[in-house]
Amino acid sequence: MIWADGEKPRRAYGLAAVAMFLSSVINKVDGKGRVSLPARFRAALGEHRDQGIVAFPSFADPAIEACGPDYMQELSDQVAALDRFSEQQRLLNNTLFALSVELAFDSTGRILLPERLRQHAGIVDTAVFVGQGKTFQIWAPQRYDSHSRTILDRARENKLTLTVLPAARNGGHA
Repeated sequence: MIWADGEKPRRAYGLAAVAMFLSSVINKVDGKGRVSLPARFRAALGEHRDQGIVAFPSFADPAIEACGPDYMQELSDQVAALDRFSEQQRLLNNTLFALSVELAFDSTGRILLPERLRQHAGIVDTAVFVGQGKTFQIWAPQRYDSHSRTILDRARENKLTLTVLPAARNGGHA
């Protein structure tokens, strides 16, 4: 659930509302690489809304992965729980964390996308912010348009479903 800036989270179905990154929003990118984070995405950062975001090149898509600092801490905790010096931990440390950048908001709510990330995603003068629940992606609109059609077709072909957990059926109560 998303709420507007300044609006407090509401209770829904007996549960406290949880902020998520939902929907897709296209914004202009200026010549320096500055772009406004959509207001609903900034609101989804919750108590971290003034701290900026963390961004890194997607490993799977020609896009930028982005999240709040709290989610990045969750990722760090998960990587730290892996066997020290294991191949998986080394790869994640040297890709996920080494390639991540903290992007602060300017006085108008814009972030500066580094050239390296813009090149990875093919972003020139517009960017589409794509909600992913706890995270979001930033794409070049034409790349995302093609990608979203492909993903939707694959979901239909695979008859993609999601099993509702018992706690979700009962309003969050097991």
